[in-house]
Amino acid sequence: MTAVPEAAGSKGVDWTLLGRQVGGLVRLELRRLLMTRRAVILGLAASVPVVIVLLVGSIPIGGQTVLERFGNRVVYETIFETVFLGAILFFGCLYVFFNLFRGEILERSLHYLLLVPLRRELVVTAKYVAAVAAVALLFMLSTILSYVLIYLPVGVSGAIEDLTAGPGGAHLVAYLGVTLLACIGYGSLFMLIGMLFRNPIIPAGVLYVWEMLHFLLPPALKKLSVIHYLKGLLPVPLPDGPFAVVVEPPPVAVSVLGLLAFTVVVLAATALIIRRMEIRYTED
Repeated sequence: MTAVPEAAGSKGVDWTLLGRQVGGLVRLELRRLLMTRRAVILGLAASVPVVIVLLVGSIPIGGQTVLERFGNRVVYETIFETVFLGAILFFGCLYVFFNLFRGEILERSLHYLLLVPLRRELVVTAKYVAAVAAVALLFMLSTILSYVLIYLPVGVSGAIEDLTAGPGGAHLVAYLGVTLLACIGYGSLFMLIGMLFRNPIIPAGVLYVWEMLHFLLPPALKKLSVIHYLKGLLPVPLPDGPFAVVVEPPPVAVSVLGLLAFTVVVLAATALIIRRMEIRYTED
């Protein structure tokens, strides 16, 4: 079956109707993401950092827990950078965003969206915004819960004092910002990959190796990795090892604006592809 191209729009734009259509599509996509098994799988993935923090907070080493011996900030930064940012956020975004359009092609339902009198750029935007909202909600909740648990050795009073009067509050905001930006950046990439490839294994594998080995890249190539900008926003930077090519992290404004600009470009490319798309289910 082939979906016919969208009809040309009229000169006048009914912004109220347009807003209702986009809002309805966002709500529909949110229900698809949060009220199906995808939410369960994402929830399980998001719980991994929480479980790890609980474990390291209870493992004794020389009469102290891991958090007490090495410092709760360093331990959390290690968990966040290696486990959460290095694996869970990456593959969680892959799982959701790759299937935003590819999944509907496989389910033979994408033509319904392409036949409605709504510009395809808005279809891309609505589905992307809903996916970012759903994924970021789950992963940011995981960030908050796992971060609060690093205060197990000092108790509630110590946690409140550090979060309100110490650097703990600012650090938590930084981790939440990195989580959100990771969902935004990786999400746009994987949505585009889903439009270009039927199977994500090879492109996602190449991208993962590129991101994880970014510290070995020369300075010019580092700028082409998402994680380079994300790590520059982390409040407790860790050394990349003796073989890393040391580069000064970009300023906060450059990291944030650069990732947002990159996302806009990727979304524009996705919108261009879908504008020219004709769905032939027999080919998939």
